[in-house]
Amino acid sequence: MDLTIANRQVGDIAVVDLDGRIVLGKECNGLRDCVSSLLAGGKQKIVLNVGKVQFIDSAGVGTLVSCLRSAQSRGAALRLCNPPQQIRSVLKITKLDSVFGMFDDESQALESFGTAGRAK
Repeated sequence: MDLTIANRQVGDIAVVDLDGRIVLGKECNGLRDCVSSLLAGGKQKIVLNVGKVQFIDSAGVGTLVSCLRSAQSRGAALRLCNPPQQIRSVLKITKLDSVFGMFDDESQALESFGTAGRAK
């Protein structure tokens, strides 16, 4: 199953909805390209909605870390929302759960940026 990537704006926050698998190959490349494009476009607040991600492999974890590092190097912030149990488990095992801002739902992730990020 391919990874479907859809972008939308909520106030000044870019929300990236992911559906499928984050695995080695075009899926990881597509996610990396998407986040790079948002950062190049000046986005400073990005939420990756991983609620419909069915599987992530080690390359996918590496891609998430790469996206986070890219965001941080540009002074931007990246959060994860709606992580399924498999992603939570993988990030906990790799001790990356403390590195990522993870939120149970999108509204919590949006609120974590403060009131400037919410649409009026």
